[in-house]
Formats: sequence, structure tokens, C-alpha cells
Amino acid sequence: MTMESDLATVASIAESAASFAVSAFTASAAASPLVGRLDLAISQREAAAAAATFRAELSGFSEQRHENYRLWVQSVDGQRYGDWAPGATLLAEAIGARDAAVLAAWQVDAARVITPDERSAFASGYHLPPSPRNERSAVLHTGSVAVLIFSPIVWALTLLLFFLTGTSLNPVAHLGGLGLLIGGTLWFTARRLADPEWHTRNEAAGLAAADRRVELLGFDPLADPTRLPRPWAEDTFVKKRLEQFLTDAYTNFPIPGELLALHLPRTRNPAVERSAQLRALLTRFEATDATSRLLATHSRSALASPADERPVPNTP
Repeated sequence: MTMESDLATVASIAESAASFAVSAFTASAAASPLVGRLDLAISQREAAAAAATFRAELSGFSEQRHENYRLWVQSVDGQRYGDWAPGATLLAEAIGARDAAVLAAWQVDAARVITPDERSAFASGYHLPPSPRNERSAVLHTGSVAVLIFSPIVWALTLLLFFLTGTSLNPVAHLGGLGLLIGGTLWFTARRLADPEWHTRNEAAGLAAADRRVELLGFDPLADPTRLPRPWAEDTFVKKRLEQFLTDAYTNFPIPGELLALHLPRTRNPAVERSAQLRALLTRFEATDATSRLLATHSRSALASPADERPVPNTP
């Protein structure tokens, strides 16, 4: 219960961080820094240039490329890029924050669905308690394996000892064959003693448990532990394209028409999600996105059609 509670706390923090990141992007997209805020526009351009330079230094670009970029950012195209880049960075961060929130929410469901006993059963292969016959069979099988492995070794060491001491080999000549006979007899007895019906029921129980995990989580994380839950967005490559564009801009010098449109990708349909926690989170994402689109529409309308400020005539 403590682990599940800790995961729920992490999921709540991750969702709050995602909400903050989306709000930051929405606010930057709704505002127009060039309208009455030239100082803000200049600072954003400088920040974008500094970020691009930092990424370029990590890539080990030459000093000439640095100089070419410094000249370009002062051009009209460079200034437009400088106005665009902060919003692109915020959008990439918002998508990444939502990715983290999705993973955290899914992990809460996974901890609830998959109990420690179920993990142990998957690891051992025992999904049902073994029957008395199977317990005796397991003991005999272990003994037969031990005899079959160690009897030839003991026989070989005994032969070596007799050879070194010069003693006659007749008493031990048949020890190896006797060990193999005993081991084979134990192995055959263990096979005959095993309960085949229990094995069938155990396998069916394992398959039923796997089907339940797939039904509640979308896939079986015990069978595929490296797999991640399905991303939240319909277009799962927006973040990658933005980050690649921001990196390539240092040498590609994009023109305004090449700048990517900045908007959150649409949230995929929550109704088809099997994880209850993730389904609820996607529903909240949809509600947040609908509100953000409405605010953005009102903001653009206000900028395009300023309020009529003509004085109201005095009434006689």
C-alpha cells in the first residue's frame, strides 16, 4: 500500500507539472510580444539565440558557424525565429511533461493491478499451489538431477584416486553405470508421479492472469517489462520534430515560412484506453485543451478586432 501511495503522489505531482507547463505554453501562444512589448520581444530573441548557441557548442561547431549565426539572428528572418523559438521550447517542454504524467498515472494502475504475489507467481511459474503429488514429484526430480550430474564426477574422481594409489579398479568399475541407473530411475518415477491435470490448470491460470493484465493495463508488463504505455497524443512526433528543428536552426537558418506551427497535439480518444487511471488523465487533458483553444480564439479575436473606443454622445 505504501508503494502504491507513493506512486499516486508522484503521479499527482507529474500531472501538476504538466498542467503548469501547458499553461505556460498557452500563455505564451495567446500573447503577442511585439504588440506594445518590444523589450520582451528583444529579451525573448536574446534567450533563443543563447539557447541555440548552447546547443551548438555541445555539438562542437566551428567559430565561423557561430559567427554566421550571430549575423543571421540580427536579420529579419533571424528575429522572426527568435520570436518563435521560446514558444517552441515551451511546447516541447509541455509535451514532455505530459508524457511523464502519462507514465506516472499508468504506473499507479500497474501497481494496483499487479500484486507482489502475482509477480512472484509469474517469476516462479507456479500460478496455483502445487498438489501433494507434484511436491513429491519435484523432490524426486531434484534428486534425480543431482544424481545424474554428480555420479559421473564422483566415479571419475574415484578412478583417479585408485589409479594414483595403484589399487585394483574392479570394485568401482561399475559405479558410474550404477549412478546413472539410480538417477534415471528417480527421474522416471518423478515423471510418472507428476499430476498432468495440475500442470494444465496451472498453465490456464497463468494465461488468465496475463489476459487480466492486458485487459486492465493495455498490455502485460510482466511479459514485456521494457514496454511503455501508449502516448497521450494523436501525433506522437511533435516534440521530436520541434527539438530537431531547434537544433538544426543553428546551421539551416530557416525562413519564416518554414517555422513549425505551434499548438498542442490533440489528445487521443480516452474511451479506448484500458487503464482506468490513464483514461481519467486523458479526459482531463481533453478538457484542458478545449479550454485553451477557447481562450486562444478569444485572444486572437481581441487582437484582430480591438474594442470600439469612440466616445458616447451626451444625451440632452
